Amino acid sequence: MPRGGYTGGGQESRESLVILRRGARTEKASRKGNRVTAARAIRTIFATVVLMLSVPIAAHASTFHELAQLLSKGLYDEAIEKCTQWLEAYPEANGRLRYLRGRAYHGIGWFGSAEEDLAPLGDFAPWPNWPPASEMVAKIAEMRRLAPEHVKEIKSGNRVLFRVYYDEDNAWTRALIAMLPDAWRKVGNFYKVDLDETAVFIFGDAARYNAFFRTWSGRFAKHWQWAGGESGVLIFCQRDPSGATLAKAGSDYFRGTALHEYSHLVCRRVLGHAPIPPWLSEGMASVCGALAAPQDIIQNDRDVLRIAAEGQWLPLEAMTDRDRFYANETSNLAYTQSFAMTRYLISQVGEAKVIQLLNLLASEANPDAAFKKALGMEQAQFYELWLHAPS
Repeated sequence: MPRGGYTGGGQESRESLVILRRGARTEKASRKGNRVTAARAIRTIFATVVLMLSVPIAAHASTFHELAQLLSKGLYDEAIEKCTQWLEAYPEANGRLRYLRGRAYHGIGWFGSAEEDLAPLGDFAPWPNWPPASEMVAKIAEMRRLAPEHVKEIKSGNRVLFRVYYDEDNAWTRALIAMLPDAWRKVGNFYKVDLDETAVFIFGDAARYNAFFRTWSGRFAKHWQWAGGESGVLIFCQRDPSGATLAKAGSDYFRGTALHEYSHLVCRRVLGHAPIPPWLSEGMASVCGALAAPQDIIQNDRDVLRIAAEGQWLPLEAMTDRDRFYANETSNLAYTQSFAMTRYLISQVGEAKVIQLLNLLASEANPDAAFKKALGMEQAQFYELWLHAPS
């Protein structure tokens, strides 16, 4: 039965996740001038109408459709770039462009920039079924109310890599902050990407963490979910509702989770809502986590041998369906199996091919087409190879 087989990380791969580089505008700079008056909002909306009348309707329609598609795919950096180019060409402050760029800023966790674009627009919405700008501004205000009050920037030279908002200046928080540069180097080297200005929120208590998590993501945090990573935000909580610390500072679990969640953030930031199968998403994150916690590989090998002896492997359908993968009764096995499957995949085809596969998952019509193009086989064929590989 299969074992993981992969023990390295990020050294030989030349392939990189595709990413559109951002302009020089930074979140810190773009937070300036967030306070706007009602008069300015009225002027902005008036300017929007004037501008939309001054540009050909067909050009507007095709551009707005393209931008809406980028947002629906979660390709926020590209949407920001295109919106900015149009706003530079039409400096009269087109309301629809500012709305779309504000949503994209929100998507990568640049909440100050989002507020700057959205606040002057009042109740404006570009289409009837989209939320008004004021609703998103209110959401940002609620997140600001819930967010930790202390702020620390982690830099490389003059670049801000992380902007950390934290509750308590204690050993747990300091250990987590100290892990972030390591996560940036190791995960960035693995995927060959170079991100900056990631927002990090470190909560001390579960109540505010859960409230912030729900406001930010629209979902309830799982009872065990003390860490999370999306396209532009890392979020952590030290304690559960009873006050117990959820992960011991400095442990393999602690270190590995920091890199695991940053891997999720990198993939979502670069690939958007690409239909990455859950087993591959979690498997790649576990491989990245093992870069800081190599004991995870040893433990995965032990778990694989035990599960193989018991014949308890989950079918491919359970590894590709999110509800089944993350169900309470199967999630532990699913995570172990995904780690082993991904390690085996990398050991057979190399990191570059796997990263090529991730890029194709963002561009091909369906996952099997991406697997076929990158690996010469569909998912089911790979699953059978892994399932019948020697231990």
